Amino acid sequence: MDNKDLKENMINEERHTGKRYRRMKTVFITVSVVLVLMLITSGFLYYKNFSTYKEQLGKDEQLLKDLSGKLTEKQEELDQKNKELDIKQGELETIQDQLGSIQKELDSLKERIAEVSAENETVKKENDDLKKELEEAKKALKAKQELKAKQEQQAKKDKQETKPKQEKQETQEKQETQEKQETQEKQEEPKKQTGKVAYLTFDDGVSKNTPKLLAVLDKYGVKATFFANWKPSLKEYYKQIVKKGHALGNHTATHQWESVYSSLDSFKKEVKTFEKNVYDLTGYRTTLFRFPGGTSNTKGLKYNGRDTTLVPRAIEWLKSEGYAYFDWNVSSRDADGKKYTASEIANHVLNGAKGKKVAIILMHDMVSKQTTLEALPKIIEGLKAQGFTFKVLSNSSSTVHFKPATK
Repeated sequence: MDNKDLKENMINEERHTGKRYRRMKTVFITVSVVLVLMLITSGFLYYKNFSTYKEQLGKDEQLLKDLSGKLTEKQEELDQKNKELDIKQGELETIQDQLGSIQKELDSLKERIAEVSAENETVKKENDDLKKELEEAKKALKAKQELKAKQEQQAKKDKQETKPKQEKQETQEKQETQEKQETQEKQEEPKKQTGKVAYLTFDDGVSKNTPKLLAVLDKYGVKATFFANWKPSLKEYYKQIVKKGHALGNHTATHQWESVYSSLDSFKKEVKTFEKNVYDLTGYRTTLFRFPGGTSNTKGLKYNGRDTTLVPRAIEWLKSEGYAYFDWNVSSRDADGKKYTASEIANHVLNGAKGKKVAIILMHDMVSKQTTLEALPKIIEGLKAQGFTFKVLSNSSSTVHFKPATK
């Protein structure tokens, strides 16, 4: 092959190579353009999806915040509910404690009702026994009256025969009576020399301590005065006081300040209620009175608008009803609000009575005043050692009057 053909072949080869290059370049460019377009499209789509995602993410975050806020609110509400529940639980426990206390009080009340029922049965039985005794006494009295009538008839027949003998017997009896009287006067002579009289008085009864106080008084042969209130469940004790020869005084029916001192009419009702109930029960009409808190008390003024004329008017009314009223000049101080021992209470009385001719002694007949009961023997013995005799109060007794409060 000559040079010309070779050259021509080379040229043709170059042409073919150039064409291939251009085609490849075109393909490359086309592919590149397609890839760029795809990349741009993918980027646009990604950006669009990313924006949508970001927007949704923002919404989700806001929703999460809202839910978190609501959750916080709910948590706070739950905490508040728990606190309220704790408070309710505490209230429930308090109510349960109160119910327990009420149940105890109810049980105590049931026991008290049982005791009262037993007392009622005892009183009923005693009443029945008294009725039987009364019937027997009536029969015995009738028999004595019949016997006396027969004796009187027989005496009339035998009068002439027995007159000298009777005169002799009467003379002998008079001599014996005179001797007894002289002996009694001699026995009482030391007492008359001292002239000192003690009046033991017990306020605010009757109570479960009343029989015990009466037993101590019986033991020493001493009589006292009980300024009592009306307590229908303890009726038997009023009877015992009267039966044993003690004096029973009026201390108003209830001793409730707001009732006793609210007005003169209310005061009168308190006095008359006690008077009637005791009279209906015992046939004993008391004419002795002691003001709750004493004549000079100021506590009653708070219930009547501080009417300082009420007590003086009450005193005048009491006098018109035949009452004598009494305060005291010796106090056991068993109602001072302080818990004294039996020895201290006895000393208060004995020291207070020193140097006095008449001692009206204030004590209290209440279950809570156990130390007063324990002190009573020492009080009696100590007063006797000081030369006192013991009497019950009466309308003619020496009295002590406090000055009514003026403000």
